[in-house]
Amino acid sequence: MLVATVIGVLFDLAPKLRPLAGLVAFAGLVAALVWLGWNRLGDFGWNLPTAAALFMTLGGVIVVLRLSAKAGDDQTAGIVALVYAFGAGTIALIGNSASLAQLCFAATAAIGGFMLWNWPVARFPFGLAAIFGVVGGVAAMSIQMALFTRASVPALLLLSLVVFADLAAKPFQPAGGAMAKALGPVILGIVAAIIAGAAIGLARFLDTSP
Repeated sequence: MLVATVIGVLFDLAPKLRPLAGLVAFAGLVAALVWLGWNRLGDFGWNLPTAAALFMTLGGVIVVLRLSAKAGDDQTAGIVALVYAFGAGTIALIGNSASLAQLCFAATAAIGGFMLWNWPVARFPFGLAAIFGVVGGVAAMSIQMALFTRASVPALLLLSLVVFADLAAKPFQPAGGAMAKALGPVILGIVAAIIAGAAIGLARFLDTSP
């Protein structure tokens, strides 16, 4: 996460590098997949955990790439990242992975504090440093969940769709003005929470633990 954060800082300081964000996200999460699951990928028997981890890697790339496109765009990326981290932590908790859940909830708390500081007026952008470091870290932990825990992979993949919450929330956003700037993030958060809630509900439905 530290390396990803440093890379994100470099991207924030050099906006001309932003077109490479997708490539960096892909390379970083593939590296996370290899680092976390080299022992399972070594035999490459195309078992279910391996396939799940590959799908989670693709989902993580979509999440990071989509939020990278929203970096510094008011509060959109931060709100979505907040809900994504909370959803991942809850799904990990349902899958009896308390350690990963704690890390995801720690990321949620960090993002939440930052976003409260930037509401109702956005003072500081939620840049690529946060997206690569924190969101990329949660995406990497989702890969780890797919490889080594009972966390629901279908639920985690559904959670990945939260990055499109801004499109779903667009028809409900108020017109311009100070009130719109204050209400916009709240509406986006509600829509994102609905998607995350569906993912959490799916994880609970698929959970077979006694």
